[in-house]
Amino acid sequence: MTNYGNSKLVCIPPLLWKSLILTILLTVVENGVDGAPKPTVKFEGEANLEKKSGKSLNLTAKITPSGITNPTVKWSLNGSPLDMNANVSSNWNAATSKATLAIRKLDISLNGKIELKIETEGGVASDSVKLQVTGNPPSLLEWFNSQCEYEEKKPPTSAKNAFDVGSIRKHFKEKRNGTFGQVTEVDVKDQFEGQTEPQINRCAAKEMTIQSMYDRDRKKPADQQGAARNVCREMRMFQKFVDPLPSPFIAPHRYSFVDHETVFLVSDYYGGGDFLIFLLSVGQLLEVHAKTFGFQIIHALSALHKMDVIHADLKPENIMMNDEGNLKIIDWGTSDEDDGLPSTVAAGSVPYMSPQLTYVDQGTIRGKVDVWAYGIMWWTMLLQRLPFNGTPQNDVLTLYKTRKLPDEHSPMIIEQITTGKNAGTKQRVAKHEDISLQLRELIVKINNPGTHKTRQTPEEELERLTADQIKNDPYFSDLAQLKPEEVSAPFKPIFDKKSGKWFFIEKTHPDFRIPRFEENESTMKKLCRFIHC
Repeated sequence: MTNYGNSKLVCIPPLLWKSLILTILLTVVENGVDGAPKPTVKFEGEANLEKKSGKSLNLTAKITPSGITNPTVKWSLNGSPLDMNANVSSNWNAATSKATLAIRKLDISLNGKIELKIETEGGVASDSVKLQVTGNPPSLLEWFNSQCEYEEKKPPTSAKNAFDVGSIRKHFKEKRNGTFGQVTEVDVKDQFEGQTEPQINRCAAKEMTIQSMYDRDRKKPADQQGAARNVCREMRMFQKFVDPLPSPFIAPHRYSFVDHETVFLVSDYYGGGDFLIFLLSVGQLLEVHAKTFGFQIIHALSALHKMDVIHADLKPENIMMNDEGNLKIIDWGTSDEDDGLPSTVAAGSVPYMSPQLTYVDQGTIRGKVDVWAYGIMWWTMLLQRLPFNGTPQNDVLTLYKTRKLPDEHSPMIIEQITTGKNAGTKQRVAKHEDISLQLRELIVKINNPGTHKTRQTPEEELERLTADQIKNDPYFSDLAQLKPEEVSAPFKPIFDKKSGKWFFIEKTHPDFRIPRFEENESTMKKLCRFIHC
């Protein structure tokens, strides 16, 4: 050490200088120029995939050290960036310091190298894994089978019985298009012991192609896919309804199976069409007539709920009319089991949708969502109107989701039922003096929307009545004394062979025919009373 005035100069030996410089360099390499830790990337597992297996490709890479926040994550295949879309998705989990990549099975067509590169304040790191994809992609049927489990209920296939899909297609009449299927009229041949000729049963078959399910899923992110699983759930729910049924007002299950990459759900055929067509044809019902239909529907709902089944899309279009005019509930595409667990079903038709269906994530969905829809159907029967006529669908959902409904609009519902006035326009929509006070009070209990408070409690705590309570209400006491099959509908459909057209007749006045509603441009205004146009 040498003194220069008041200053002191420290002399460091050459070997110590070299050691100090090396330590600084190692620190920079280890932590980056800003002192941030330098990252490392390491893939977990291999990227081997057999297309026939029906599995997706899922890769996970561990990032170290832990605690890295907001890294830039880049995936590439053979040097080209991977496009994140509905079929390719990436996720970064800061808690586990892992990056994951998922690629749908049917969209993998290249072998090569998948590389993950991350950029952080501490620097850049990457790792790669060799992608080995072998075999042919699974068929549509294999894809469908990999998505869900289901049990088929096929028609007899012996020489004396036939359900020939090929011959059926020659006869079918398209009845209605669905989300990714159509309902067609089919003939099923059954020949049993002792019969010399086969018996031909007219049935309705809902056909859903697996191709349409796959195409539907491809357009959605991975976490929103599930078309095949929904169809399998519908098959399972449909198979619950075999004879003897707990209610004669539920359409029975006949067959459900997969053939030629198409799912078939087969039930009885109902020539009278759906209940909406009937209401559009006949017009505003007298209370005595609506009461019979209302009892048939609530009898079916009560039976469903005792089976722990929620329909979740009850509306006139999903109720058929048989040859005697009696009603049959159909369509289990959105139905679910009321098992007390959180439901993934948040579907339905907006005009009949319960407020509880718009916040399914806040709890379980129970049978009272069907009760709400049932109450709305009283409006269609008695008033030929919906409670929110003139309000666009999106606005109705917004009212629900922003919690302006039910609180602010509860008085509107009650006033419109009890006074016959539309609270929005103050215009008279029906002569409610013709509707009994007993029924008006019952409908108010049925269409109780709940309050903010009930949004935070189990759905069964709503003041809205249950289906069983409605069925046993004094209003229905006269019909409840009868056997269900003795509750006869006041109208029935008839087919006029001469004109080739359908009509409805009131059973007490069989000579007066009401033409069945035909949907066209001139009748759309009438149709809009029941649906949002």
